[in-house]
Amino acid sequence: MMNRRVSLFSILIVIFLLSCRTNPPADETAAVYFNLGNAYWELGKSSAAMDAYKRAYNLDSDLFKAGYNLSRIYLDLGKLSEAVSLLEELLRQDPENSILIETLAYAHYLSGNTDHSISLYLSILDRIPRHKNALYNASLLYIEEEEWEKADNLLTLLIDVDPQDTKAAILLANKKFESGDYARVTEILTATGEIDDPEGPLLLGRAWINLRKYIEALEVLDALLESHESPEGYYYRGFLFLVGVEDEQSGLEDLSKAVELGFNDRESFTKLIESTTGTITTAVVEFLAEKELFTPEELELP
Repeated sequence: MMNRRVSLFSILIVIFLLSCRTNPPADETAAVYFNLGNAYWELGKSSAAMDAYKRAYNLDSDLFKAGYNLSRIYLDLGKLSEAVSLLEELLRQDPENSILIETLAYAHYLSGNTDHSISLYLSILDRIPRHKNALYNASLLYIEEEEWEKADNLLTLLIDVDPQDTKAAILLANKKFESGDYARVTEILTATGEIDDPEGPLLLGRAWINLRKYIEALEVLDALLESHESPEGYYYRGFLFLVGVEDEQSGLEDLSKAVELGFNDRESFTKLIESTTGTITTAVVEFLAEKELFTPEELELP
């Protein structure tokens, strides 16, 4: 299992704040409580909204909006069993409602029932194979369960559905990078276009470095550092200067900036030492000693 649970769910959350007057329920009193629940919700009063929606739904069980909003508040308040029971009841009325299925899948995920959550997302994909939310969320859960091939298949399909889905592109590119498929990383991220998340261009720059495409890597990292003061970006551009073009001055300047911004990954610096030769290696070792990132013994200095 991964060390942390996936938290970035692209789940479509809908709180119905429409007036009931366009489609009044059978019991007008239920409509009053429904609108009262909406008002409380907008004010951030979750408990009061829950009570109002509950009364509306108890008065008129056909008032789907009240039932759905009540289930969402149950989730927000951590009342997971109540949310699951209510969502299952609503699904019996409308068994192909994708929003209900997504929300129920999320409720099961929060309850720790990952397998059931995945099966619900897959049930959506059985009917709607290119459903973006279901593809994304199911792939996240497969990643959490370390079922890499299944996650890869879904993310690949999602990229095919929407090549500019940056979250999916970065997720898939990360998995391809870890497997050493650097060419595929560049294909995914260049097809996505401009990516605001600095992780995207950083990953692309690293892939180009590993492919020894130093001009392409430099263009990507230069653009990244123009818009983000990324310590990792400075490290990898410094790595490129030192390893790719043997520009000692520019490389050490970037390393110094990376360290100044808090970059201190010893594994990365060790890889840098191992990747350089001759006077460049000597300069890197002296830099690391000066910055006290390694002891003289670790650097085999006298």
